[in-house]
Amino acid sequence: MALRKNTLIELEGNLSIQKVEALFADFKSKLIKNSSIQLDFSKVSGLDFAALQLLFSLNKTCLEKDIKIEFQNVNPKIMEWFELSDLTSLIT
Repeated sequence: MALRKNTLIELEGNLSIQKVEALFADFKSKLIKNSSIQLDFSKVSGLDFAALQLLFSLNKTCLEKDIKIEFQNVNPKIMEWFELSDLTSLIT
């Protein structure tokens, strides 16, 4: 069995429903071979509830598969979205 590795995923732009399908495919492929995933939000300009739902689902899946997930460089504007949806527990 191959060793699982750590992966940094650099997110960028506006994470919206139009990007959710592509993000889902990317996340799914990385879940298979990683023991840790870091999501870098430094280049994210916005997100909608579809993207938040995907991130919540990703977090749940990581917990079930014993994969560590970290949300990094979340700017205040994006943090507001997490707070509005009561999902700040994903970041802390």
